[in-house]
Amino acid sequence: MSSCAKFAPIKVGKNKTGCTISSLGSLDIPSIGATQYSGLQQKIEGYNVADLAFGTANAKTITISFWIKSTVTGQYTFCLLNSDDSRVCPLGYTISASNTWEYKTVTVSGCTDGTWDTTNGAGLRIIFWGALGSNYSGGTSGTWTSTGSIKYGVSSPVNALNANGNIFAITGVQLEVGSVATPFERRLYGQELALCQRYFQSWSQANSQVIWAAAYWSAAGQNMPVQICYPVTMRSSPTATQVGTWTVSNISSATWNGYFAGTQSATMYWPANAAGYTYIVSPASGGLTLAAEL
Repeated sequence: MSSCAKFAPIKVGKNKTGCTISSLGSLDIPSIGATQYSGLQQKIEGYNVADLAFGTANAKTITISFWIKSTVTGQYTFCLLNSDDSRVCPLGYTISASNTWEYKTVTVSGCTDGTWDTTNGAGLRIIFWGALGSNYSGGTSGTWTSTGSIKYGVSSPVNALNANGNIFAITGVQLEVGSVATPFERRLYGQELALCQRYFQSWSQANSQVIWAAAYWSAAGQNMPVQICYPVTMRSSPTATQVGTWTVSNISSATWNGYFAGTQSATMYWPANAAGYTYIVSPASGGLTLAAEL
């Protein structure tokens, strides 16, 4: 499987073509403390890694390939782990040239024990560390560890964030079954969009998506429902958020009175002020977001 989605930054401390580049921005940690860390994390849904058979005797070998660029050269580390951190595998790689894109491949045996989500939760997590304190480093590359002896990185990783303006960026990450890294899979735009919409959707007039409803109500307080159907099934029931100021008539507030969002559709409610013609229209700038991210 491939991922050009943006990795999410995680941190504790002081404050190639066709792919999204994820980076740690302008974080500056001149000296990394024992309990400090900063990295980029991607969570992979359980359905997408169920075939790896992690947690069983049939766990498959996998290969991770990626492009990386950093100002600081030397030993770097990343890790694979399950959703509750009870199984972790630290992995190491070396950056040889400063501020230069380098291609890396790392192969690791699958984990044969532990609990691994194979449904719509976080099935497998991958974290690329820009900085990792000594309390969390010191593990053996390619060796799975369990609760009580967990190390999230190999020994003596460099601090990529030791000066303001340093670069730590990654792109073209691909995880696949087997011990051979194949060329990065570039999917069609429509395929990639549909995969992204499983986790997040934005409904707005800018995307030619106007949400509106009109009706004549016989009494005050009657709820006017507005329903939308998603273009793809979402991972879980999403959190819905109104964006911008909606236009309303015969309704006291543009903010909805409530909503129900399932995995395939959402319904919002606005109560009428009085009997009569009532309508609601989403704004030209804004609309509705639906978030079901891991």
